Amino acid sequence: MGAHNVDKPTLSVGYGEDVFKGAIADKYLKKEGLKLADLEDYSWINDASKPDKIAKAMLAWALDKGATSFCHWFQPMTSTFRHGDTGQVQMSMLEFNRDGTTTFELKGKHILFGETDGSSYPNGGMRATHTAGGY
Repeated sequence: MGAHNVDKPTLSVGYGEDVFKGAIADKYLKKEGLKLADLEDYSWINDASKPDKIAKAMLAWALDKGATSFCHWFQPMTSTFRHGDTGQVQMSMLEFNRDGTTTFELKGKHILFGETDGSSYPNGGMRATHTAGGY
């Protein structure tokens, strides 16, 4: 195949702008007293204080981008082959207070999910996540 006449800079315009990582994430993490290294080292998921701080940084970034919800996208992890099947859970960051007013909330528990079939939902499910299958 021959070379394509494509304006390469045009292809990359906007690429990666909606990903919470690198310099973009660092700006928001610093406001929560964290460093980019905290996000890049996955041991943060086992630290009781970091998931909520990372979620708060992600919420500020998402709201600055105009987002009101997020998607937990996953590929089921099983011993069988599902030929590319994937699943997703759409979650709103908008929460209703008891008095009917609204607020935006994102906590560490919202961003740390396993495989979803309902067992990963905040209210639990009928079986343990490690035995679940997302369909």
